Amino acid sequence: MDSQAEDSRVKFLFRRKVAKILEGLVYVASKMGNSATRHNVGKVFYYADRGHLAEFGRMIFDDTYVAMKDGPVPSIAYDLIKQSAGVNRFWLIEQYEIAEALGASGAFDLHANRSPNLDCFSRSELGCLDVAITFCKGKSFKELSDISHDAAWRSADRNNDISLKEIVRDLNIEDTDILEDYISQEAMAR
Repeated sequence: MDSQAEDSRVKFLFRRKVAKILEGLVYVASKMGNSATRHNVGKVFYYADRGHLAEFGRMIFDDTYVAMKDGPVPSIAYDLIKQSAGVNRFWLIEQYEIAEALGASGAFDLHANRSPNLDCFSRSELGCLDVAITFCKGKSFKELSDISHDAAWRSADRNNDISLKEIVRDLNIEDTDILEDYISQEAMAR
């Protein structure tokens, strides 16, 4: 594959990833209603991705989690949330797309401006999102921060990426070594 074709492929895959993450934000914000904040929505993503990884061997969003002070933060999702609030330095998608999908009240509260496109998700993904929403909804900022300071988060330096391998190790599942091998093979195939 020549470099131009590879660039196009990477751009296409990234655009698809961003679109799915945006739909996830719309879904979570619509389900959480008035209690949706950039903090708890990010934690829903983390727990939904962990749950889907443990149960089905892959994450829902394929986002990178960063070990920030208040817990793991999904990088692309966080950038989209900041873009919706008008505080991001760069745009991942066109501003009209984000404005149509999400709204922000101040720098923290988040709401859906439309219904999510559920065609982006499998039943297993929606199930894990719903479980994570139920888990996070109603918990305080401090509770979610404290709970999310898990072994995977502690393994990374502040403001650096949390390795997927560390997230897998922290799942406390029986076949951790098999899942680690599978993920390594998938990464090499990309």
